[in-house]
Amino acid sequence: MAVVAPNIDRVDALLAQHASLVRRWSKVRNLVSPRDLDRLERRHIQDSLLLQAFLRSPPLPDVVVEDGCRWQLVDVGAGAGFPGIPLAIACPDLRVTLVERSEGKGRFLRQAVIELGLTNATVCVADANAIASGTFHVATARAVAPPPKAWPLLRRLLRPDGVALLQAGRALPPSLFPDGRIVKATQVGESHIAAVCRDDAPSSCFEGKPLALPRAEGSGP
Repeated sequence: MAVVAPNIDRVDALLAQHASLVRRWSKVRNLVSPRDLDRLERRHIQDSLLLQAFLRSPPLPDVVVEDGCRWQLVDVGAGAGFPGIPLAIACPDLRVTLVERSEGKGRFLRQAVIELGLTNATVCVADANAIASGTFHVATARAVAPPPKAWPLLRRLLRPDGVALLQAGRALPPSLFPDGRIVKATQVGESHIAAVCRDDAPSSCFEGKPLALPRAEGSGP
């Protein structure tokens, strides 16, 4: 089955709708910092979409498309839905699981998935430690903890050929990821992104694949 390319106008409309939902719900529930409400698009949505570069090229494995979805992604500590919801909107070939242990934030995520019509996203209100290990091709945890602390949690959730996509405001050296190794890294503006695989990943999964993406236009020095 061929992967369905996203409709750009629909993507833009759904991203705007997601931002509107976050702003509305934040009036009664602390989804994001109050100072971020006026810069959701730049600080949260655009930053989330930077991960697309890793979803459209190696190091992700080539897998058979099933039900229109190519990879399974887990977003741990999904909160307001960043980066999981923007990625589900922009990448219809992802099957996204939004994991959030807060019941209140879980209610927001469920409502957002319904209102946005995201058939490729599901919400799991639970502690990430309760999720089955070795399940996902991709794992993210943008808000739950700094990358070094998030990595052990994400590593457990990854398939042997999977990668964790971790973001920070500074470069992420390999020493931060025990029992793992960086297979790709890049910087776009102030955002540093590293794709980290398990140290027991089969060498054939990443053999011969580049260690770094070229800098995007407009990225920092």
